[in-house]
Amino acid sequence: MAGKTVAQALAVHEFEQELFDEITSELDARSLQRRTEQGFDEIAFIYQLAKNPEIRQQITQEYGLKTGDEIKQQVQTLTTAATVGFDPKAFLDELGVPTSEKKSKRPATIQDLKNLTRSLLNEKFQSPA
Repeated sequence: MAGKTVAQALAVHEFEQELFDEITSELDARSLQRRTEQGFDEIAFIYQLAKNPEIRQQITQEYGLKTGDEIKQQVQTLTTAATVGFDPKAFLDELGVPTSEKKSKRPATIQDLKNLTRSLLNEKFQSPA
């Protein structure tokens, strides 16, 4: 009699566990599907906003963002122009000097860094090894 009761209890427990696992799995699948659909809706909404020139302009102005043309101009300036008065040798000479005594301009553009690199290479090849 006790064995039969244990067997019944085990069968009921296994059935409940399988049912619970099945329901949990189904709920997880529904939740994932709902989140996926919400994600697609959000992406579609953001895409719609991004395609609207008035909204793009408003966001750019409100958050102080630069337009594509302004960024292109800034990149052009950084890559082609050198800082007026930047002297790579003076800058390198001052690297070991305390901050308050420094007078040279610091590199601010890509062209400045190119000039600084050339200066370093020239010193390396000109100094005796």
